[in-house]
Amino acid sequence: MNGKMSHSLVVTALETESFRSDAGSRELEVQLTVVGNNWPSWLIWIVLGVILIVAEGVVPSFFIIFFGIAACVVGLLLLLVKFPLSFQIVLWLILSVVFLVLFRKRFSPKAGVIPVGTSTGDVVGQVGVLVSPVEPTMRGKVRFTKPVLGSEEWPCVADAPIGEGVRVKVVAVEGQIVKVEKC
Repeated sequence: MNGKMSHSLVVTALETESFRSDAGSRELEVQLTVVGNNWPSWLIWIVLGVILIVAEGVVPSFFIIFFGIAACVVGLLLLLVKFPLSFQIVLWLILSVVFLVLFRKRFSPKAGVIPVGTSTGDVVGQVGVLVSPVEPTMRGKVRFTKPVLGSEEWPCVADAPIGEGVRVKVVAVEGQIVKVEKC
């Protein structure tokens, strides 16, 4: 090779004295060389993190972003303390999984909540209590113990008069109104 390598990455192994195992063997530190310039490890991790975070915007999966955040954290930690490459990769994988578990758990839909846009089949059979009476000619209001279609209270209609405080169940959804009957 003539030494001119445009637009290519070359992985070089540099022997360092700072990382010795108990047996006295030397570990190798891997650095990326781009067109003859050594990039610091922390910068590589942060660039990788930013690329992964931007990729999340292009491919909205709410999955890639955790690997990007973890890569940025590893890069920031490398500004403070130098780690061997194998430890950096293990730390990145562990942080990725931790962020994935924490954020998915925090932002995942709550169990038991019926989200807006759910088919009416999921709503039919839900039980609530009337907070205002309902008659065939007058709408009432029903309150559910857990949100149904994004709200705890819904206007309702019924084929027969039902008084306030009575437990009712949903038998149909008619647009923005639920049809109920006594339990």
